[in-house]
Amino acid sequence: MTNGLGENGGVALVTGCGAGIGAAIAQRLAASGLTVLACDFEGISSHDLGQADSQGNIVFHAIDLSSRESVEKAVFAATQLGPLRALVNYTGSMRVALIETVDDAYLKTSLDLDLGGIVRTCSCAVPYFAAHASVVNVGGVVATAGGAPGLSIYAAANGGIEGLTRALAAELGPRGVRVNAVAAGFVQAADGIVGGSAGEKRLAERIPLRRLGALAEVAEAVDFLVSPRSSYITGTVLRVDGGVGVT
Repeated sequence: MTNGLGENGGVALVTGCGAGIGAAIAQRLAASGLTVLACDFEGISSHDLGQADSQGNIVFHAIDLSSRESVEKAVFAATQLGPLRALVNYTGSMRVALIETVDDAYLKTSLDLDLGGIVRTCSCAVPYFAAHASVVNVGGVVATAGGAPGLSIYAAANGGIEGLTRALAAELGPRGVRVNAVAAGFVQAADGIVGGSAGEKRLAERIPLRRLGALAEVAEAVDFLVSPRSSYITGTVLRVDGGVGVT
């Protein structure tokens, strides 16, 4: 099954692919027919993404989101694979610190990783976008639903992601570029729960659907926003959270 972009040799640059959600997104977009430049700070391998690269649709690339030079190299690498039709930003970072412990170094590092990195990838990628390109920024519901103690800076960064998404949608819309966001709730991954540290049963009790989300559910939402199926949607934050934000 393709999402309509890969048929024309479309390329998607996806960051944060070393984490569960990022890897799932890379796999889903590759299954849809896109060639995926899968990026992560430490670099990743085909082993990390299982057998998703069986058809050669995923190319692995190391990236440092704090370095514009590194981001520029990743964008260039993506353009060498074909027309750049999608940019998916996922940092996979959720640092925890009570507000009284937050110093300038922590603040700078956290905001730069969770928000600054997205600004850099967008800034570097926009000049190279093919026609009808799509940007999807993946964050968490903590931006509007609150969160556990220690997540204030993470919540602030995610609020920034949502604001950036709406502003870029207005700025890039006249160029034919759509910009949307996915706000993920508590998701079950192989190495733990994305978005929370409490036990699975305790977290499920806070969710109207009474279960954790699956990686594939977040990836499917991203695939929808990347594809022509969402061709008249921009500036939207799609919540994939089981309803946690309404309670």
